[in-house]
Amino acid sequence: MTTIIASAIISAITAKIVATYYFEKVDGYVKEMCEMTKKSNQHTLAILHKGYYTKETEAGTGRLHIEVMNLPELKKLIKQAKKEADQLRETINRLENFELVIDFKTLNE
Repeated sequence: MTTIIASAIISAITAKIVATYYFEKVDGYVKEMCEMTKKSNQHTLAILHKGYYTKETEAGTGRLHIEVMNLPELKKLIKQAKKEADQLRETINRLENFELVIDFKTLNE
């Protein structure tokens, strides 16, 4: 009877050791696959954010597909550039229409 109990205990311990070993192996593979998937997703997102080119059937034609992420910021910069261009235009107009008046005085006056 003690042989059967000892055999069952040894069998359970061996099963636990083998199961732990293989679970650690599988866990390592899963972590590696998750890391590879993350890198692949980051690469795909980088391609999508940069855009891509599709060639049409005719020579020298095609389409460039670009995803714009910061459209509100771009609109803000365009508005600022227009404002600065208007200020520059106004300054140039004032310079073109500038009246230069020079008064000369003699020493006797």
